[in-house]
Amino acid sequence: GQRAVAHTTKRISSETTMVLDNKSFAQKTLVVYGLCYVFYGASFMGKTLGLEDAGSKFQGQESGPVGWSAAQWAGIGAIVCGLDCLFVAFKTGEQTALRTILVNVFGSLMRVGVFTSQGSKAWGGELVNNEFLQGGAITTVFLMVGIYNLNGNMKAVKNVIKVPSMSDLTHAGLLVQFTLFFFYIMQFIWTDFPGANYNCKGGCRAEKGLYGMMAWTVTMWTQVTLQILAIMQTASAAEKMDFAKMRALTVLVQLWQMHTPGEKAVGIPAKETENKAAMAVAFLSCVVAGFSDKLKGNAKPAKSATRAKRK
Repeated sequence: GQRAVAHTTKRISSETTMVLDNKSFAQKTLVVYGLCYVFYGASFMGKTLGLEDAGSKFQGQESGPVGWSAAQWAGIGAIVCGLDCLFVAFKTGEQTALRTILVNVFGSLMRVGVFTSQGSKAWGGELVNNEFLQGGAITTVFLMVGIYNLNGNMKAVKNVIKVPSMSDLTHAGLLVQFTLFFFYIMQFIWTDFPGANYNCKGGCRAEKGLYGMMAWTVTMWTQVTLQILAIMQTASAAEKMDFAKMRALTVLVQLWQMHTPGEKAVGIPAKETENKAAMAVAFLSCVVAGFSDKLKGNAKPAKSATRAKRK
């Protein structure tokens, strides 16, 4: 169960130290971030991975059917955050690492806000006290180490929010995914997303723990969304393409979640179809961005020129 996950994480951590000698402090920080996100992502996914139910673990009560869904999405989002951090640490340069640290600082600040608002059960709050203390400590360390990293020389970049062009399909594909995810984040924050997308018995507010779990989901996917910008701003053409290929695989996991029996049992069919269509567009946009060298834009010479410039 959870001990096996902790043991595996520890083993991976020890093996990665051998390949970290030539990495900067920011890149090493991202490796630690990444492993923690994957561990917590697995914890949120709970019974799906043979672990304790996330509601029981973090809130001291079994998840309801829609709360289970919120925890699954929080878990997938956390794992994507972890993969992003590990990708940047091992596959990109210092400027992308610093931008990614900044995204993590933003995400950590959001999570500090959630910890503050939900509080520990020790004083009548929502979170199991041990998880509140442990998670709060980890998040605070993430935040402080991230802020320290920002002492690095982060260089100015050009605006990447611009009209997509057929001459740069990598940029266009990543921008489409960013736009779709940004739209969902705005829905998460400013509308009653569970009430609009799920069939809750007696109304979604009647399901204990649901909106508390939803808050964690929002912090993860906001970070997933902002990370696309960090890559677009500083990564090379080849790095952007590799990132897009990885993100295409993570969107397939999102589509898999949408097809699970637990998700289908609580989803509103019309909204379910709409969300699947949006994720299908996100997947295609990542494929276009990832394989743009084989399509019209971003030909291979531009890719090799970037490498030569970096040398």
